[in-house]
Amino acid sequence: MKIEKYESINNGQYKIYLSDGTILKINSDVIINNNLLYKKEIDNTLLNKILKENDNANIYNKCVKYISVRLRSKKEIIDYLKKLNIDNTADIIDKLTKNNLINEENTKLNEIGNLKSQNIEGWSETYETPEEIKADYSNKKY
Repeated sequence: MKIEKYESINNGQYKIYLSDGTILKINSDVIINNNLLYKKEIDNTLLNKILKENDNANIYNKCVKYISVRLRSKKEIIDYLKKLNIDNTADIIDKLTKNNLINEENTKLNEIGNLKSQNIEGWSETYETPEEIKADYSNKKY
């Protein structure tokens, strides 16, 4: 199959028109990672690889959007991925952690700050260091 043309649609997504009439919606990162601007011929093996990478990129972007509402814990992201019927979550979680989008320590401290600002019962002004806060809230699941 030969790439006939590219069309930008939105937010880093492109339509790729193939010579057999197939139209693909592909993330710009996948286009760049697979040198699709230079490769004009796509075989079935490369097409399957592109589609798999594109699915992973779309799932990653959904997680980033989910996190952008508020900080999320690793458990919340895993539950969100299960809700989306995504089985292989390890790669997505690793990438989010590597990019510091999932950080358990920051999530706990943020939740504690929210409790304090909302004067939720259970918050105490007796904490003097972040270590005391972490120790007290280490067993809580956020």
